Amino acid sequence: HTRSLCDWSSDVCSSDLDLFFVKSMQGVYRGCNPAFEKLLGLREDQVLGRTVHEVLPSAMAEEITAIEREVLRTGTADMREQWVAIPSGGLHCLEMLRAPYYASDGSMLGLIGIGRDVTERRKLEEQSRLAALVYRNSGEGMVVTDAEYRILDMNPAGERITGYELDEVRGQIGRAHV
Repeated sequence: HTRSLCDWSSDVCSSDLDLFFVKSMQGVYRGCNPAFEKLLGLREDQVLGRTVHEVLPSAMAEEITAIEREVLRTGTADMREQWVAIPSGGLHCLEMLRAPYYASDGSMLGLIGIGRDVTERRKLEEQSRLAALVYRNSGEGMVVTDAEYRILDMNPAGERITGYELDEVRGQIGRAHV
């Protein structure tokens, strides 16, 4: 039963990019791919036949169990980002889709999870947010131009120092104003 669940999509099951797992109605892992193993720092034989409580820290396992119970109770997929502390070390931001899967007769067999580790993307977004915060709140005047010196943006301090509002100078050659 475990192996046949992955037969329909060997690409997903062997992917190193997207996480994939299959669970029974009781929350027991029945299948997973190498990306899921790598994230947990466990081999497939250390995951199969176990529950999330046996492979993740207790608080995290409780949170995941609550989400998955709701998916199974309602029969509705759940998509969310979630920060997960994993045994192999570190905190990872996962974009996870959990959905019920069904037998050909329509009876629910369990749950599948497909996800992606978006930790690096989240870190870059946070760095970008912080850079924008510094730019907007700096006391130093800053003007952003393209290669031809056309003004693209100016921070509030730049407006204060030059006496121009961004809307007045956007698209104009910067040397004439600054």
